[in-house]
Amino acid sequence: MRLVLLPVSPVGDGGYNKAVALDIKKLNIDKNDQVIVYNHGNQKVPENFNCIQRPNKFSSERILNTLLLRPSTDLLVSSLANKVSGATFSGIFCGDVMMYKATRKLFPNIEISVRFHNLFSLALKRQKVRRMTRNLKFNFNLFIFSRLESIILNDRKAYPIFINDIEQKFFELMFPGRESSVWSPIVSNQVFPTYPRKPDFVYFGSHAHHQTPGIKKFISEVFQPLKNRWPTINFHLWGRGGAEYHCPSKGILHHGDYNGESIPMAGEGLFINPDLLGGGVKFKVLEWLENGIAFISTPYGVEGYSFKPNRNIIVAEIFDWIKQIESYFKEAKLI
Repeated sequence: MRLVLLPVSPVGDGGYNKAVALDIKKLNIDKNDQVIVYNHGNQKVPENFNCIQRPNKFSSERILNTLLLRPSTDLLVSSLANKVSGATFSGIFCGDVMMYKATRKLFPNIEISVRFHNLFSLALKRQKVRRMTRNLKFNFNLFIFSRLESIILNDRKAYPIFINDIEQKFFELMFPGRESSVWSPIVSNQVFPTYPRKPDFVYFGSHAHHQTPGIKKFISEVFQPLKNRWPTINFHLWGRGGAEYHCPSKGILHHGDYNGESIPMAGEGLFINPDLLGGGVKFKVLEWLENGIAFISTPYGVEGYSFKPNRNIIVAEIFDWIKQIESYFKEAKLI
């Protein structure tokens, strides 16, 4: 019997949910395995899975974790102990780093497979080398997650499973000879996009702390200069947390949460992925590739994917986006 710990439910439309669903397929869950979901909010959980409810952001548990310089969502030992006390397992899969410490505390001698959905240590190194400044919350999270990753990667009884090969190579540079695996999403059927019908921009998905710097940089350094030249273009956003950008007078329109049922404005504009530091994979890119969506992304934003080049897929550093977009829209006869 294995212990399988999942950071969110495999049922859901978010990229995190989809990544966990892929992990479930890889694991070939047996009916004898004990599966526990560290559930977020009111997400639906499969009937045969157990559940530990994740504390809300203002709870005493999360505040204490933050004060102790841990990820605020770090799983408490007592919460896990209530579910596994007295049980013996042949193997343990820890579905995210935030559940590692509690798991190692309860099972000090067993090998634990640890899933890395992001490698913040790599993002931190990129930030320092490229001298990128970020907001305080982002820097704090980079620091505490990198510190936790260091503890895990130095644990010889922890087997890391990365989500892209770039992060695995970074690990191998730090720990030559150590074994690890990569579980990444595969583009099953790439559909080649056509030119969008409008010279507009579209973003959908989460506006989490590690993504907001790229969105803000796109607005200030790419969209606004282009808007000054071509006043009719607009920037459309979907996703929780995006309301702060809503400013119709500047052509920035937030349309609410993204429900995951269909791609909003498919074919109507150029989709953007302004990922400045990378980390993990972006499941929206997989959706774009499989649904024929024209998009522009930084090189970091497409890490983990193998796809055929196409003139409607632009990969460039964000400081070169204005030049690339102007050329593309002119080629498409949109401006």
